Amino acid sequence: MKGVEMIASIRRSALAVGMLMSLMSGTALADPTTFSVNPGAIGVAGPTVPNVNYVDFSYVSLVNQTATNGAGTFNEQGAGFFSSYRFPTLSDVVPNSGINTNYQLYGVFTGSGTVAPTIGTPGGQTATFSNFSLRLFVDIWDGRSSHPDGPRVHRKRRWIG
Repeated sequence: MKGVEMIASIRRSALAVGMLMSLMSGTALADPTTFSVNPGAIGVAGPTVPNVNYVDFSYVSLVNQTATNGAGTFNEQGAGFFSSYRFPTLSDVVPNSGINTNYQLYGVFTGSGTVAPTIGTPGGQTATFSNFSLRLFVDIWDGRSSHPDGPRVHRKRRWIG
């Protein structure tokens, strides 16, 4: 049951992170949800991280937008690479969490929707997603590869959500 709980927790968090990766707007966000990460639930070495509010990431995406007078449709696809867990604020890195030491976590996403001029913001655009899909993967370090800066992943990939 713990594995299911971890995957459900990661899926909920990753969906939020994925939406943030795609939207990246200046809109105020609701208070973050606190969740736990238990790598052992999917067979990854590393400590359980009891409190996480944020996941730091970098991402790249390709957006194809068709619009006339600022209104139209878009399709987006990309990938995000998660680098650290944060708690209780975005600036507080959770130490010794195991991410990027024992495993790497990333997601690939696609989405589409409509785009329209933002009312009251000259030159602004508002994108509204009609669908969004996020697949999470974990690359597990299995001890067979090494690097001067520390352990690196040795192609033991698992899809987790």
